[in-house]
Amino acid sequence: MSPKRKPAHRKSLVKNEFDVDLTVLGNRQIFLFEEVTQALAKKIIKQLYALDTLNHNPIMLYINSEGGNCACGLAIINAMRTIESPVVTIITGEASSIAAHISVSGNKRVAYADGVWFEHSLDTYFEGNAAKLNNHNDFIKKYKKLLNDNLAPGSQKYYGTDNAGTKGFHALPLPGVGGDLYPEDSINVVSSIPDSAGITDFTISLVNDENVPGYYKYYGTNSVGTRGWRDLSDLPNEIGLGGSPDLDSVGTDYPVLRRCNVNILDGSISDVGILGDDIVLSGDGITADQQLVASKVWNAVWNDIVDFQELDDKLRFGKCYYDSNTGAKICNKRCQKSVIGIASDTFGYALGAGNGKAPIGVTGWVLAFVDKEYERGTPLTNDKVGNLTEMTLAEKQMYPERIVAIYKKKEAATTWGLEDKKVQVNGRHWVKIK
Repeated sequence: MSPKRKPAHRKSLVKNEFDVDLTVLGNRQIFLFEEVTQALAKKIIKQLYALDTLNHNPIMLYINSEGGNCACGLAIINAMRTIESPVVTIITGEASSIAAHISVSGNKRVAYADGVWFEHSLDTYFEGNAAKLNNHNDFIKKYKKLLNDNLAPGSQKYYGTDNAGTKGFHALPLPGVGGDLYPEDSINVVSSIPDSAGITDFTISLVNDENVPGYYKYYGTNSVGTRGWRDLSDLPNEIGLGGSPDLDSVGTDYPVLRRCNVNILDGSISDVGILGDDIVLSGDGITADQQLVASKVWNAVWNDIVDFQELDDKLRFGKCYYDSNTGAKICNKRCQKSVIGIASDTFGYALGAGNGKAPIGVTGWVLAFVDKEYERGTPLTNDKVGNLTEMTLAEKQMYPERIVAIYKKKEAATTWGLEDKKVQVNGRHWVKIK
C-alpha cells in the first residue's frame, strides 16, 4: 500500500507563512511589553543597534510595562542615547518604574489618552547583611545623581547653565548685583527679610517682565535699548516676521533698492542713486505706486520665493509642512497627501506679510533637513517627522504631485548668507523646490 500523499497546498502555506516579528521590526517598531529583565534588555538593545545600522529613520518603541531591573533599563536608555536614529516612545498602556524613565528618554514622547505613567521613589524594601545594604544604598545614590545631576547642591542655588553653557546648580547672584552669570542690570534680584531661621528667599525675574505678555511676543530691546516684551510688528518687515519697514534705517542696516548702472560685461556697478532713490518710485520718478519694472536683477543672494501660510505648529526652518483646516503643521505621515512645502529662512521674496505665519517656499533653492545624502537630481518627499527622504518607485507612480523637492547637495558650511545676516545651517541640505 503506497503512503498517503500530502496535500498539494501544504508547501505553499508554509512558504508564505506571515512572520509578525519580522514585519514589525522591518517597520522599525520595537515592543517593550513585559518586565524589564536582562534578556529583554539584550533583545531590545540588539534591535536598536541593528535598525540604526540600516538607516537613521525614527524608531518607534511601544511601552506597556510595570518596570523591572533598573540596571537593565539604564542599559536600554544608554543605547537609545548612543544611536543616531531618533527614538519615539509610545505608552500604549502602562509605563511604571524604570519603564517610565525609558519612556521619557525618547527624542519624542507620546502616550495614548488612557495610558498610565507612574514613577516612584528609588528607596524601597531590601534585606541582607550590612555589606549588601551599603552596596544597594550606593547604587541608589549613583542612580539619583544620574537623574538629578547633584544630590546636595546646597542652599540658594538654581539649576541651569552658566556663562560657559555648563549645566548644573549655580549660586544665585547677590541682591542688587548682576553677579558672575549675568551682565549688569540684565535681571532683577529681590531678597526678602530673613525669617527666624535666618533664611532669605530670592526672586529672580527679567527686567520689565510680564506674567501674561500675550500672543506672538518676543523679549528683547527696543530702539533705545530698553528691555521688555515686544510685538512682532516692532521688528523690521525686512527680516520676514512682519511689521513695518524701518524708514529711518533705509540704506544703513538692511539692503534697499536703488537706481544704478550695471556693466553688462563684468557686472560692475556705478552711478548708485542716493537720497530719494532709496525708495522704489514709478517711472516718472515722483509718485510711489509700489511697482517695479526691471529687465535684469544682479547679485541676488537670497534665492527662493515663499508664500506666508497660517501656522498651527512650531516654526522649524527646513522642515516639511502640510496644510490643515487650522493652518500649516509639520508633516507626520510619509508622502503626506496635503504636503505644501518647506519652511524657508533663505528666501529673498515673500508673498504676503509674516506676522507669525510660516514662510513656505514655493520655488527656488532652500536649505532643508534630509535624512541622508543622495545623488543629485533624486526626487524627495516628506517622511514621518517632516524631513525629506527619497521617494519610492510606487510613490512616484501613484503620487507624483507629492514630490516636494529635488536633491542637490549637503551644505558643508555651518552658516550661510551675507556676512551680517547669516543663518545657521544645522546640517541641512540644498534642495530645489518642486
